[in-house]
Amino acid sequence: MAYVLLTFLLCAPLVSCVSDDVCGKEMEEVNGLCAVPKDTEPTAPLVTVQLRIPENSAISPSLLSVTFFNNATMSGMPSGFGEQISNPNIVPGQVLTISSSQGNLEGDYYMSIVLYCEGGGNGRGPVPGVDWVGSEIVPVTLGPGTGTVDIGELVLIPYQSVK
Repeated sequence: MAYVLLTFLLCAPLVSCVSDDVCGKEMEEVNGLCAVPKDTEPTAPLVTVQLRIPENSAISPSLLSVTFFNNATMSGMPSGFGEQISNPNIVPGQVLTISSSQGNLEGDYYMSIVLYCEGGGNGRGPVPGVDWVGSEIVPVTLGPGTGTVDIGELVLIPYQSVK
């Protein structure tokens, strides 16, 4: 009898952890696991861009990254991150439409799009002659109430180091 009571006392905290509110206020249950909800619900502010992939480009993509900076030179650490798409389906000569979260940012920022390729920067900053970037520095105003910010069309160009 003592073993049964001891087993119950040891299992009671574990059983209480599987109540309805296991994930807490900041997370939600998805397929039996706790996850941080993405801010890409239909009412969440988004940034959309049509990314033109140049014809005759030998691209072997590994990661497409949308990043936001608080300066036009895009130096230092990013202020926030939008979508990070592993192994994106890139077809030379076509347009890829991207819908990205606004990275939970509010205010004026600059958006960067980098297509990391095999042998490139792999998310740590583009490598000249290997990775590709959006052709423009794009100023954007982000935050609640902005709705979907449509950037329009950007062309991917090979990244060249700035000296």
